[in-house]
Amino acid sequence: KQRKLNRSLLPNVARRMGPGYEAAAAVERGPGAFSRMKHVLCQHADDASRDMFHQTVSEALDSVPSIIHHVSTNIKRLAKIIHTHMDRVFSVWWVSQATIPPPFPEPIVKNTRRD
Repeated sequence: KQRKLNRSLLPNVARRMGPGYEAAAAVERGPGAFSRMKHVLCQHADDASRDMFHQTVSEALDSVPSIIHHVSTNIKRLAKIIHTHMDRVFSVWWVSQATIPPPFPEPIVKNTRRD
C-alpha cells in the first residue's frame, strides 16, 4: 500500500504539468524559442505547484488510515499465529507444571520477639 502511494505521486504531478508541457510545445518557433518554452513551463509550474503540493499531500494523508489498518490487521494475524504455535509447543510443559508442587514449602515465620 505504501509503495502504491509512493508510485501515485509522480503520475499526479505529471498530470498537473500536462497543460504546461502542451503550452510550451505550442510556443512560436525560431530564435528564442527555448527561452519562451522555459518561461511558459516555469510560469505554469509556479501557478500549479501550490495546488499540486496540496492535492498530493491530501491524497497521501487520505490513504494513511488505510495503511495503518492494513498493518494493524497483519500484526494481529501474525500475533495469533505466533500464539497458536507457542501454545502447541509449550502447552505440554504448562500442563505438566500445573501438577507439580512448588519446589520449596512456604516459609514459616515465627514470631520471635524479644522484650
